[in-house]
Amino acid sequence: MRASGWGRGGESAATFSLTGFIGLEATSIPDLFSANGLAGTAGGSLLAPIFQGGRCSAQEDAARARLEQSIASYRKAVEVALQEVAPMPR
Repeated sequence: MRASGWGRGGESAATFSLTGFIGLEATSIPDLFSANGLAGTAGGSLLAPIFQGGRCSAQEDAARARLEQSIASYRKAVEVALQEVAPMPR
């Protein structure tokens, strides 16, 4: 299992959370700190996408295309910069 999920681009990524509460509850002040005054709850949830319709893979493809475009722009800028500082032939 990868950090982004099981499938390509995190298509099957699930979210798991745990929550809890501990507190005091009583009908009178002397009972507040007795063993009967302790109240608490705990719960959890698991959320996983069932069907994304290819949305995750399309987002990944778009991100890869933007990355490739940025790399090409960077390389072109470096090429132009090197041509500008190269000595001119006489």
